[in-house]
Amino acid sequence: MDAGHGAPFAAPAAGERPGEPGPGGACRPGGPRGAVGSGGSARAVGGPADAVRPRHPRLRPVPPRAVPPPGGEEVDRQLAELIPSQMAALRVFVGLADQLRVPPAGGLAEQGRSASCDHGIKRWRLYLTQEQMGSVAYGLWLHRMTGSAAEANRFGREYGVVYSPASASGEGPPAADGAPSAAGAATVSTGRP
Repeated sequence: MDAGHGAPFAAPAAGERPGEPGPGGACRPGGPRGAVGSGGSARAVGGPADAVRPRHPRLRPVPPRAVPPPGGEEVDRQLAELIPSQMAALRVFVGLADQLRVPPAGGLAEQGRSASCDHGIKRWRLYLTQEQMGSVAYGLWLHRMTGSAAEANRFGREYGVVYSPASASGEGPPAADGAPSAAGAATVSTGRP
């Protein structure tokens, strides 16, 4: 092969390092840069960077997106976009389900597993029923008891669902539907007083 048409990924000769001039002043692999090809025009010939960098971007598989369930079930579901610390607290809550006296609402674990992360806004997207929203509020309240109230406060501010232990014991205002939920008393506020 002539210097202008060398193999783009040829190995350097013994004792040479890639990219250093070899015998005759040519860069390996493929000859001198700017070599004249058969068309008479100057073209860049593959250099050591070409051997390291891929010529085409690699495609990454896209994870499945959280989508509302098919059929009429999406009517009773609400989109909840959780920040990463809220999602971490939710995962701990769901992971402790067998150790809790009041377990998470049915289907919450599956929703947590199928949640998708929107990296543009750094939010986890889940479609939750009202019962699951109350259960998330309860889980975030438990997380509050371990030291951080920020996640529960944000959830209450954004979705108006707050767990209150006074309501769970039968004191204070009733839950959204007038009866305590499975997760205790998650109340839904309709606005600020």
